[in-house]
Amino acid sequence: MPATAGFFAVCAMVLADVGAPGGPALGASAPAAAACAPPETGEHRLVVGGSERGYVVAVPGQEVAAGPWPLVVALHGTGGSASRFGDVSGLGPEGATAGALMVLPDGTGDPRGWIHADRDRDLEFVDAVLDEIAMSGCVDAERIWVTGVSAGSAMAAALVCDRSDVVGAVLVAALPAPCDGPVSADVYVVHGTADDIVPYGGGDFNGDDLGTVPEVAAGWAVAAGCDGPPAGRGVEPDVFVLEWSPCHHGDGGLVSLYSVIGGGHGWLTDGEAAIDATCLVLAAATAGDGAPDVGGCEA
Repeated sequence: MPATAGFFAVCAMVLADVGAPGGPALGASAPAAAACAPPETGEHRLVVGGSERGYVVAVPGQEVAAGPWPLVVALHGTGGSASRFGDVSGLGPEGATAGALMVLPDGTGDPRGWIHADRDRDLEFVDAVLDEIAMSGCVDAERIWVTGVSAGSAMAAALVCDRSDVVGAVLVAALPAPCDGPVSADVYVVHGTADDIVPYGGGDFNGDDLGTVPEVAAGWAVAAGCDGPPAGRGVEPDVFVLEWSPCHHGDGGLVSLYSVIGGGHGWLTDGEAAIDATCLVLAAATAGDGAPDVGGCEA
């Protein structure tokens, strides 16, 4: 297996061993997991493919139970940075107080972003970051979340499409990149109907012909094996939700589209709309067994 996919490969083997017929049951004799030795909160540097790049880590504090913790990988948009996105979205140190290990990789270039024409280089970098984080023994392999905004949303989609047997859920905001699947993750799409950079009604974006946001969300529902048409509901005053469920070919799960009426381009948090994307990520990432309760993230 490629060295760069080590973290995801190990997670996939762990999940397969726990759930596969004939595999070791929970509590049965098996190699002991490494004790959690948390990485330091702050910026880290890593050389990948001959280039030094950075990423930011935020570790839960003493008010949260000891790890392993759920992992949230959050990817900034073009012209942003890991630290800035963590501050603006609340997915940095503030997010860690909810009980998740937050990892925010930095893009590259000027303006800083993700290499649309050579995405494998960025995937290799993110894999290497997560390999390094995994060495801490602090990642709960059964609760891995990926999210991003704008171009970071497209990177999040690429990660989920390539690692769908490991990533448990994804939230894509302000750029609903498509995925052909199959996908075993829950999917949340958040997009403003007045987005003037990635139009809700589709069209050209960086040379790609994007479908409408509802069309892309429906494509994710197909990739996730959802049954039947979506159910619609309103969240006053400015959000309409489409939900496909059950998904994963009858095993549960969902695909949700939150259309923010009049919303623009960016990450939407509490007070900006009737849906709080940060709350969605943290509520779902830190939920135990069963469907997460995201009702507190609406209105």
